[in-house]
Amino acid sequence: MITLNHLSKKWAIGLHTDFIIEKFKVEKNLESGDDKETVERSYPIAPALVGIYKLNDHWSFLIGMGGEFAKEEDYLLTRAGAEYGYEMPKGWEVFGTFSYDFKWNAYDSWGIGLGIAKNFGG
Repeated sequence: MITLNHLSKKWAIGLHTDFIIEKFKVEKNLESGDDKETVERSYPIAPALVGIYKLNDHWSFLIGMGGEFAKEEDYLLTRAGAEYGYEMPKGWEVFGTFSYDFKWNAYDSWGIGLGIAKNFGG
């Protein structure tokens, strides 16, 4: 997560990007109709511009829009998620995250992750 701008103490705008480092096949389960197409995805990247609400010192919630881009096909996505962070000395933070992506007319996915962040602001 890259936080682009803190709008206030509770609100921020950020860029949340997923890098999928594998090839996979998935059924387009959100497509209308009875025939479900299987598509191949090759190392997609999925950036989303998100609004972030910081509930308290540890919990943040996010929602936003973006896209999943791969050589086969690109999809519009809506992303929602939650993060639990723990601030450490000298502007460092460790966090856990859960996110859910709804890829329009394609499929949905969820992810969990651990991260390390550094605050370079004042």
